[in-house]
Amino acid sequence: YSTKDCVAPFNVKEIVLGKLLGSGEFSHVYEIKSFMLEKDVAKNDNDNNNDNDNDNDNDDIMTKNSYTPEQIKTRKHMKRREHYHTTKKSCYAVKHLRPKLVDDYTKLDYAQSASDLANEAEFLSSLQHPNILKLRGISSSGAQGFENGPKGYFLIIDRLNETLDGRIKRWKKMRRRRNRLAS
Repeated sequence: YSTKDCVAPFNVKEIVLGKLLGSGEFSHVYEIKSFMLEKDVAKNDNDNNNDNDNDNDNDDIMTKNSYTPEQIKTRKHMKRREHYHTTKKSCYAVKHLRPKLVDDYTKLDYAQSASDLANEAEFLSSLQHPNILKLRGISSSGAQGFENGPKGYFLIIDRLNETLDGRIKRWKKMRRRRNRLAS
């Protein structure tokens, strides 16, 4: 899959959350257990005011989201790749503002936190490096999601399965084993 794939839009209802992975002062990060994708409809420039609706009535049961073909491809790819094949751990995590942020901080603090999270999305979307978490998805409502509260705007990122501190400890342990075997 391309390293320059698009950032896919998701509705909060499409995400099944797992355990809390970590918290900061203003945000929480949860594992994503799975995606429950709603019906996608490809955007078509010719469909702007199409009164001739030939869709099946059964299609109305599911929400129809108008996404580009690239966004649909990315969403389906993420659904297929929810878990690592070898470890069965989740591949993705979701980051959103902490719900208590509204109660515990001023409106200005909330606005600043919301701005920081939106800036983080912008920053991550512009980076392409194997050692930096990649932004994979974002709330389909965009920044307007903040109007729905702290969970209304979110980022979907690659799940970090190991911290730098943990990796350094693992490397040291491996080096000690090699040194013991070599002597």
